[in-house]
Amino acid sequence: MSKLSLSSLHDSREIKLRNIIALEQCHYPKHNHVYSYALFLDYLIDTDKDVDLLLEKDGEQARDSHRRSWFLL
Repeated sequence: MSKLSLSSLHDSREIKLRNIIALEQCHYPKHNHVYSYALFLDYLIDTDKDVDLLLEKDGEQARDSHRRSWFLL
């Protein structure tokens, strides 16, 4: 299994995501949708500016660090 940088996620969310990826890779090796999505987000979102662009709504930026942590992989 490739390593994902999940340091910005809270520990419980990181564990859950890693467990879902492990389950997917063990039981559904030909269907790696969760892993592919997590990897896509890891490539797409690298900085706080990237998070701001994704969270923009009605011209306002979300400043909630709890919400922001979901996007920073």
